[in-house]
Amino acid sequence: MTSFQLRTIAELFLLTAVIAYVFSSALLLVGVYAVIVCVLLARAQEGKPIIPETPLNIPLMLIIGSLLISIAANGNWHEGVKGLHKWLRAILFFWASYDLLQTSHMQRKVGTALTIGFFIATADGLLQYFIGKDIIRGYEIGYVNSLIRVTSSFGYFGLFAIFLLVSMPLVMNRVAQIQQPMVQRILTGLAMVLGLVCLYLTRTRGAWLAAVGMLIIYFLLQRKRWMMILLVLGLITAPFVLPADLVFHSKKSTGIDKTIGHRLVLWRQAINVIKAKPIAGCGLNTYVQNIEKYNPSQDSYEVKNYYAHNGYLQHTAETGLVGILAFLFLIFRFYARVIPELIRRKPDFHDTNLMVFLSITGYLFYMFFDTIFHNLAPFVILWLLLSWGLLTVPAKIRSS
Repeated sequence: MTSFQLRTIAELFLLTAVIAYVFSSALLLVGVYAVIVCVLLARAQEGKPIIPETPLNIPLMLIIGSLLISIAANGNWHEGVKGLHKWLRAILFFWASYDLLQTSHMQRKVGTALTIGFFIATADGLLQYFIGKDIIRGYEIGYVNSLIRVTSSFGYFGLFAIFLLVSMPLVMNRVAQIQQPMVQRILTGLAMVLGLVCLYLTRTRGAWLAAVGMLIIYFLLQRKRWMMILLVLGLITAPFVLPADLVFHSKKSTGIDKTIGHRLVLWRQAINVIKAKPIAGCGLNTYVQNIEKYNPSQDSYEVKNYYAHNGYLQHTAETGLVGILAFLFLIFRFYARVIPELIRRKPDFHDTNLMVFLSITGYLFYMFFDTIFHNLAPFVILWLLLSWGLLTVPAKIRSS
């Protein structure tokens, strides 16, 4: 099989994986492995280095080193190797995606695949709201007290919310590239309405805050300071204007916000683990098993032995300061390549560089409120976005 044929197969599997994000974790996983294998074989046939040269290679190596340190320092090799496999798979997928997305034509294909998945997921979410069950996987609608929370085919409202956050900017960008003005206007309006309505129906306040943050950054780069000020004022006044049961998910018996209270407990538990194991953490992929060890008197049975609901805290608890600093260094290197180019010009929805930047920023903001690294689909999509974001920067700046 020639390298051209291998690349063609890899591209097909990449598009399949993007669409499969919505309805099949198994197909997504198959697509990820197929992309990695085909790209590695194609590069080997072409006589190229197995690992492509990217601006993030140094921080990626540091991340791998931090994971190995965490495993070696704690000795839980079974769970540690499972966690290392997950990270290595994602990093290899990043390198393979970076290889495949070199052309704007392939980037548009991925944008199209994501747009198809977006319309399927949002339509399914609205159907779930009205009939009580999504039609793709059969997930029942979620509730907090009496509030309906739409999950679509993801089974959990937080996972649907993160999908909407990362896909909406890229869908708007792909639709903006349509040549027919009437079709473009219709699809733009439809995408905006479907996305915002479904994001609202997830009742995920962390995602709402992330969306507002994305809009503030967008208007800041557009030099529309008044819109930015209005958004900030809206954010401040929202708790006083919106219905109380929407802003505060309170227990009827106590009147206390259940989810905020739980998060404070979970964050305190994660901080206790970090205090006990600050350098190398408690061990990669072992956070849930270690909570009770470092929190002998857990605050609430409802959040006992549970994820930290903060991606940064949990990663720090598992891999220590070494691990979180390596990850933050990677994010810094990415933004150092992307932000100067965005500041230089006045980008809009047609600017793929800006839209990928907003998707990644929304993702990273939402990580303050939920743990999403342990879930296959959101973890994989982050690395696809990072490779895509680097390749939308002009080559001269990218290689500097």
